[in-house]
Amino acid sequence: MEAASRPTIKTDRPLSLDWLGLALVFCSLPMLMEGMKELSLNSGKYGWNVIMLSVGPCSPACLFIALCALSPPLLHLELFKHRGFTLSAVLMAIGGAVNFGGQFLLPLYFRDVCHVTLAEVGLLLTPQLIGSAIGFPVAGYFADKLGPRTVLIIGGLLAAFATLPLTMIDAGSRYTLVGGAIAVRGFGLALANCARDGCGPGYGWQPSRR
Repeated sequence: MEAASRPTIKTDRPLSLDWLGLALVFCSLPMLMEGMKELSLNSGKYGWNVIMLSVGPCSPACLFIALCALSPPLLHLELFKHRGFTLSAVLMAIGGAVNFGGQFLLPLYFRDVCHVTLAEVGLLLTPQLIGSAIGFPVAGYFADKLGPRTVLIIGGLLAAFATLPLTMIDAGSRYTLVGGAIAVRGFGLALANCARDGCGPGYGWQPSRR
C-alpha cells in the first residue's frame, strides 16, 4: 500500500550526483541571504551591495533552470506533481521556518533586550528543550492512536497560541511568562514536527528503470 502511493521517477541511465545542481544549492541560499542583508543595510552607496543584490535572486533562478534542464537533476521537480509529496514539502518548509525562526529570535531577545550573558541565554532556553523532549514521545503515542493529521493540527495550534505572548514581551516581561510560553511552544512544535515527519517518508520516491 505504501509503495503504491509513492511517486516514481523513471530513468534509463544510472543515477549519479548532479554536481552543478549541488553547487547551485550551496551558492544560491547564502547569496540570497547576503542579498537580503545588503538590501536592509543599503545606505545609498553602490558597489558590492548591488552585485550581491543581483546575484542573490539570480542564483535560485539558475538553480530552477538547471533542475529543469539537467538529467537526472539533483532535485526532481516532477515529484511536486504528487499532491501528498507537495503537501509534505510545504509543511516541512513552514515547520522549519517557525522552528528555526524562533531559535534565531529568542537568543537575540535575551541577549540584546534583556542583556544577559551567552551562558544565561542557553539556560533561559531550557524550557523549550524540555517541552520538545516531552512532546516527541507523546506525539508518537497519539499519532498511532489518533493519526498524524490530528496530532499535527493540535501541535500547530499549541505552537501558534504559545507564540502570541512572545510578540508582546519586552525587557520588563517576567521570565515565568516567557519560559512558560516557549515550553508550550516547544511541546507544540514537537507534536507537529513528529507527525509531519511521520507522514513525509510515506511520500518518498524510489527510482525505477524503464
